Amino acid sequence: MKGQLEQKDIARFLKELRVTKGLTQQELADLLFCDIRQIRRYETNGTERLSVINLYASVFNISALGILTASAKGAFWFFIKAIGHFHSSRLIFKDGILFVS
Repeated sequence: MKGQLEQKDIARFLKELRVTKGLTQQELADLLFCDIRQIRRYETNGTERLSVINLYASVFNISALGILTASAKGAFWFFIKAIGHFHSSRLIFKDGILFVS
């Protein structure tokens, strides 16, 4: 349940980014090369995928860490979850993008 709450924080922030930039969900979907239904899912449920966070960061010209930090406790939860999934990998933050190696 706790992870779901923080994902909701990420979802709210992703929507806030889009609305602040004056983009419709369809316009953002076009920029991210995905279906509008996927944008709706991200804005409703959030995401834990680094690739999605990095795409949003690129489109909105902010860092992936900025997205996670701005979404309250989302960054801490996200990194703990990522470390659990990639326990034998390293997380690298370079030029505003988070990489797993």
